[in-house]
Amino acid sequence: MEGAGTERRLNESIDAELTGIIYEAALDPHLWPDLLDMLAQMLNLSEPANQSESALHGNTDGNNRFYRLLPHIHRALALNRRFNDTKQEHQFTNSIIDQFPIGIVIINAERQVISSNRRANEVIHSQLGVSIVNSKFRIDDEKKNEFLTRYIEQLTKKETGNKIDNTCSLAINQQDQATLSLLISTDPYYRAHYDNNAEHRITLFIASPFSQHSVSHDALQSLFQLSPAEARLTASLASGISIDEYALTHHVAKHTARTQLKSIFRKTSTHKQTELIKLVLTSPAVLTALDELQYSRKKNYSYQPSKHLLNETLLTLADGRKLSFCEYGDANGLPVIFFHGILGSRYERHPDDSIINGLGIRLIVPDRPGYGRSDANSRGNHLDFVDDIVQLTDHLKINTFSIFGLSVGAIYAAACAYKVPEKITSAFLLGTTLPLRSFADIADLLPSFKMQYALTKYIPHVARLFPEIAAQNAHSNPAKFFRNMPMSYVDREVFFREELHQHLIDSLLAGGGISHAGFIEDIMSSVQPWSFPIEDVKIKLDFWHGTDDLHSPIRRIYELAETIDNASITPVQGGGHFFIYDYWSDILKAIIRESHNH
Repeated sequence: MEGAGTERRLNESIDAELTGIIYEAALDPHLWPDLLDMLAQMLNLSEPANQSESALHGNTDGNNRFYRLLPHIHRALALNRRFNDTKQEHQFTNSIIDQFPIGIVIINAERQVISSNRRANEVIHSQLGVSIVNSKFRIDDEKKNEFLTRYIEQLTKKETGNKIDNTCSLAINQQDQATLSLLISTDPYYRAHYDNNAEHRITLFIASPFSQHSVSHDALQSLFQLSPAEARLTASLASGISIDEYALTHHVAKHTARTQLKSIFRKTSTHKQTELIKLVLTSPAVLTALDELQYSRKKNYSYQPSKHLLNETLLTLADGRKLSFCEYGDANGLPVIFFHGILGSRYERHPDDSIINGLGIRLIVPDRPGYGRSDANSRGNHLDFVDDIVQLTDHLKINTFSIFGLSVGAIYAAACAYKVPEKITSAFLLGTTLPLRSFADIADLLPSFKMQYALTKYIPHVARLFPEIAAQNAHSNPAKFFRNMPMSYVDREVFFREELHQHLIDSLLAGGGISHAGFIEDIMSSVQPWSFPIEDVKIKLDFWHGTDDLHSPIRRIYELAETIDNASITPVQGGGHFFIYDYWSDILKAIIRESHNH
């Protein structure tokens, strides 16, 4: 009895620990891989299975514990969705504040900066009398900095008992000239009365008469029906540039500029420059467009097109869906279509485009449905995507072409070889992800992949939420996602290699342009049979596969190849799932050889 009680207490302790991790994962979704590992161990999925589905049902204790924890998983996922909704609302609010033509800085009682908008950052970087030192906001003038410190102490601590205004203005001078106006305002919604750990926050509004006003040319054209040239002149005048300076810097005759100004006066119902500038600065034109702000926020991840980028196009298909694709390399070269992996997009390839250009290859990389800018196809499967490819090649006036795909992309390449063999000159399948049919198929996988398989097969409505969370994590912080993603040390070296890391981030971000539908569907289809019998493919299939691939064990590729009449396997010794980047040139040369032998 004592032993049973000890075991019960141990199990309760384990359940309590798992429950805690579940709710921690609700607010830090990067913990989900660790949670899946623990659940897999609980169900004994981390050990190689020698049965099929009975492995799950035979573990009664693990099952009982899992189903006790299942309601907590549901609640944690609901909390995660609320958390993501709140985060998106916060980001949207920040993007609106970024449009304000006045600087806004939010600090705590210790003057540590919590957030600041774009205009405030411009003023601070211009060194006009304020700065941020060790994450703390400070005024360069020591006396006024001391005043700010005392005022904040009075606002937040109220130790003096004196009545103090909740707002205070301060002029900051440099060289006897007013450069900044500072308005200090306390937090009107201080939460200390119900949360002792709540931070007191102070908002600083910063205005400078010398900062340049950013005026949207597009907004001016729309608001006042100005021509592009008139909008440029109006924006320059609102930014403090004289008409003579504008004529000089824009290489326009003064007479032409003055004629444009008369037209502007007429269209805006103003009569002089002061009226015009007042009208502009009180109009929505001073608010930067949201899409411009979103671009500037993501500029560290922006894709810089290679000099060998031939074309980036959005093709309208017969059913009205859009298919996005890029072309790289030699415009007159051998047409080769690449099907990207589950973390990819139309930008996925080796970043050194001189390789394909030197080999004389015209590389075509489409966004699959639900990836990037391509519309999802809710009723489509692998074979339906082949129809999209046929429309794409017809649009490009290409009769025959080679194909290769990475990971799940290899499945789509195989579908092309099955459905339109007459168009294919060679077909290469790299790191092919095969469908998981039973627990025997997942014996070599990482524990978190095993758990995803079990959930997908037996509780699909729960399983679907995990790739949704993974996709959100990947696109909100791709570097952190890569750090937490289960992978072999070989693949980790590839992902964090200096010349590849940013390129892989760029490709990942581009893949989530419209939605994450493609990513999620590819995950969910991992336990489903392919929509075509690969053993019936009539043309040769060349499999290249890493011997240390932890996503798709090479033993299963050998088993598959035995069922195909015309298949060859090139094992990449020591290669992981993403060996393609180290063997890019070798793979392309092999594609060229097979195409010439066709």
